[in-house]
Amino acid sequence: MGELPFTMTSEAAEYIERILLDFQRYPERLSLTTVFWFSSSMSWVDRMGKGGGYSYPQAHLGRNRHEDLDAADYLELDLVGFKVLCHKRTVEFLTGKRIELKEISEHTILAIIDDNAPKWT
Repeated sequence: MGELPFTMTSEAAEYIERILLDFQRYPERLSLTTVFWFSSSMSWVDRMGKGGGYSYPQAHLGRNRHEDLDAADYLELDLVGFKVLCHKRTVEFLTGKRIELKEISEHTILAIIDDNAPKWT
């Protein structure tokens, strides 16, 4: 796939690049496939029992065994110079949106922003 169907801020691109470079630090994991995906919300609890969450869509990078992925369901993207797989539904969801970096309760999130969505405030 050529041009990305979404945009991202330079801060988000730099953060994604740091994650992808960090993945390369572990030779035992180089056989894993990098996957770019999204979730509609997220919550967490830290070691001290303090919780938090983000109730909006955000993007994630992860690693999967290649044999666990159905190649027919994924597209290859060039994400900041790295080849990653992205599920076709994720590509469809991200199309026309923007990814930006947000700090929420000491967590860094790749927030998915839809500038065309109605504002309910």
